[in-house]
Formats: sequence, structure tokens, C-alpha cells
Amino acid sequence: MSALRILLEKTSSGFSAWSPDLPGCIATGDTEEDARARMDAAVRMHVEGLRKAGRPVPPEASPD
Repeated sequence: MSALRILLEKTSSGFSAWSPDLPGCIATGDTEEDARARMDAAVRMHVEGLRKAGRPVPPEASPD
């Protein structure tokens, strides 16, 4: 998986990030940078878990 669309949103307590390419894979952070770094780690862990479980990795979403 080479590229994923990551959505980042400002919240009342910091930032929230998720990817439409990997439903259920989310991260939060106090700053935008924290949320991005945590999302990077979450994506890696999510994909690794799918592969270890023998489940398919969802295809990347097409760009808008």
C-alpha cells in the first residue's frame, strides 16, 4: 500500500485523523503533528494485523 487518503479534523480537544481506505483505523492527538504521527503508526499496525490474520488489505480509495 503506497498511498492512503488521510482525513484530519480539528476537534474541541485536539485533532482526529482517519482513512476512508482503512475503515476503523483512527488516531487522535493534541496537535496536528501528533495526530499525523499517531495515524502513521495506526495505519502500519492495522495493515500488519490484517496481513497476519490473512485478511485482504482494502484497496486505496481513488483520488477525488
